[in-house]
Amino acid sequence: LEGYFKTTITRQLESTAEGTLQSLEFARSQSYTEEQARRHYNIIVDFYSTNTQTYIIVFDKIGRVSACSSNTYKYIRHQLPQNLVEKVATGEEVYDTTEFESFFGFKALVLGKPIVPAGIVEGGIFCAAPAPILSQLKGEIFRLIQWAMIAALICALCIGYFITRQISKPIREIDRAVKAI
Repeated sequence: LEGYFKTTITRQLESTAEGTLQSLEFARSQSYTEEQARRHYNIIVDFYSTNTQTYIIVFDKIGRVSACSSNTYKYIRHQLPQNLVEKVATGEEVYDTTEFESFFGFKALVLGKPIVPAGIVEGGIFCAAPAPILSQLKGEIFRLIQWAMIAALICALCIGYFITRQISKPIREIDRAVKAI
């Protein structure tokens, strides 16, 4: 189950990152002033973050945050994990669950993708989803399975009791007849 949830969330993070990067690329192609571009980037990042319930951080090659979702602002006081920033800055995709724990204060499944508009890496994007959701969902499913198993056991015992009574009824009648004789 945990593997299934991680795969599902990883796919969601990949599509979020791809959509965000495509929208940022389109915004970059417009003739915006620097302030307009920054505002537009934040709107795009917020849109994807809100619709996918993820944390999104866009950064340059040295790890300076250039845009982030509004739910991520409170974490920006911490520095991005430099080793992951360096990997993304070299053009590598990164999947991680441990490095961002000190950044967010909770375990998160993180996908890092480079921003490569013209064959040159200009920075990257981190998309993160809280990992506690995985254990919470796993716990709820196991609880449901436990209750279903208990209900099935009770039903099986009741059905078994009534079937046993039906099967043993003729034997009891024969036993009474033999005793009467």
